[in-house]
Amino acid sequence: MAPMLSGVRKTGPATDTATLERARALEQEFSKEADVRAEYVERAMNLIPQVQWPPTEVIRRIANLIAARNGGGQ
Repeated sequence: MAPMLSGVRKTGPATDTATLERARALEQEFSKEADVRAEYVERAMNLIPQVQWPPTEVIRRIANLIAARNGGGQ
């Protein structure tokens, strides 16, 4: 009796065609979506000239969280 192979995917014209059709359908759906969201780009462009962004307090809090997770720098 031949050993059973688990996790082996059958291949052949029928399964390969189905996979290709699904890939094409997915590509079509992605092509319908906008690559970027204009409101996020606009917000980012407005934040670039702000030298204090993110605020110093936010950076300090993030640094403290990282240090606490890594043993406080010990």
